[in-house]
Amino acid sequence: NKVKATVQAIPLRAITVSHNPRWPIRHLQIMGYDPMKLIHDYALSNEEEKKKHFCELIEENEPEIVALAEDIMDCQIMPVIVRNNGTKMVDNCPLTRYGLVDGERRFLAQSYNKAKHGHPNYIEARVKKLTVEEAEDIAIRANLHRQDMMSFEKSRLYNEMAKRGGIPLTEVARKLNLHYHEVYNDA
Repeated sequence: NKVKATVQAIPLRAITVSHNPRWPIRHLQIMGYDPMKLIHDYALSNEEEKKKHFCELIEENEPEIVALAEDIMDCQIMPVIVRNNGTKMVDNCPLTRYGLVDGERRFLAQSYNKAKHGHPNYIEARVKKLTVEEAEDIAIRANLHRQDMMSFEKSRLYNEMAKRGGIPLTEVARKLNLHYHEVYNDA
């Protein structure tokens, strides 16, 4: 995991799950929308009405995704991080599936560009050899540094990490290099 993975062009359709416990499209998620389901059922649909609906939802509720989409339309500076989830046969063709570890907003933005403009069909990604637990830990660590993270999101992260690892919150604090009061106050 210490070896730097090379950047690859991964088909948007191949990223099928997110290890990110955070709410990247908070307004739509409060309304009951699941980001991955929105992307696969609407943005990447072959039906124009579904793609149009996806774009309208993003434009009306998540304008920062539209701004990010405009920024990365011609040049995606920072690749997302994914883990290989194995290969599955789709339409008699092997399709390697990936889990998104870091970069859900960039993935949403590229999916918006695909729905709105018809391209790109891929996203730049670093493929890392990670277990599910390692992927979730990376996602948690990346999100804890975000200033706009809400207390309920931090609480959910800390408690999920403790439950998944079967460890007390003091151990969660140690793993994250946080003072235990920071973890207890949010949990």
